[in-house]
Amino acid sequence: MDIRFVLASDAQRILKRFSVGMFNEDYKPSYNVSPGDSAYIITSGNPGEISLFEFGIKTNKGVSVPFVRAEGDRNEADDIAYNGSKAIFLKPEYKQLIRSQRCLVLADAFIVGFEYEEPRLVYLRNKKRPFAFAGIYVTYFDSNSGNLVNSFAIITYTANKLLQSMGYKRMPVILHQ
Repeated sequence: MDIRFVLASDAQRILKRFSVGMFNEDYKPSYNVSPGDSAYIITSGNPGEISLFEFGIKTNKGVSVPFVRAEGDRNEADDIAYNGSKAIFLKPEYKQLIRSQRCLVLADAFIVGFEYEEPRLVYLRNKKRPFAFAGIYVTYFDSNSGNLVNSFAIITYTANKLLQSMGYKRMPVILHQ
């Protein structure tokens, strides 16, 4: 899955929209955030501040996971009518994170279609922005570099009817305001 996203709103608009007091880093708009890039999130552990984390959960084994399926290992066919368990809670690697290390991934829009060389910009119908994707985050000490590593993953679900009509099977979970 190759989904990228955009956050280009004015800093004051972002602070007001999410009712937070500050960015923990100088804010710079991001027009094409892809896995491995830094992006702005609000963590459940520090809800009054916008933090800059790396896109793609880093593990101690060096693996980067940018997207996590809400259904876990279920609904492998990406059936739009699926209404079963959100089995992310059953996966050992995400069980604790989904309960205690949730985050809001800030965005104005997302981009799909890079794998087909026809990128499309997707934004909310009412053009309300910024909005947030559901995410999980992790912070751990990297013994190789001696640094703390802060990273996040976006939770995905079966694409809505509009995106499925364009040939896409998955999309980020977009949270209601």
